[in-house]
Amino acid sequence: MPVTLTGAEMKRFYEDPAIWGTKSGDTWYEEAAYKINDVEQGDDSFNITTLSDDDVVTVSGGYIVNAPPKVPEDYVKAIRYWLKLQSTRQVLVEAPADKLQEILQAVRAAGGKVVGA
Repeated sequence: MPVTLTGAEMKRFYEDPAIWGTKSGDTWYEEAAYKINDVEQGDDSFNITTLSDDDVVTVSGGYIVNAPPKVPEDYVKAIRYWLKLQSTRQVLVEAPADKLQEILQAVRAAGGKVVGA
């Protein structure tokens, strides 16, 4: 089952030593498939440096080689594991223009932070 996250979350996942370890090159992934904003990309054409923070990234398949203890070897499960460790999540919301301010106020009232609107 695929997992979906924002470009900003994907970048943080890639930078987290809890997933990739502290020695560069010791842990890596293979055979993942990506959709960026609903456009399919193979593992060989995916480039983390070209992601925008507000891109919608859907990941399926893949596995992690030399995963640290507790990190699942299944790539999608590793992303889900990492997401559960995070204290915040980002979501992209589509809203009617005439209700946008009301929705943003509700997000703030619930303790959320509006990072772009």
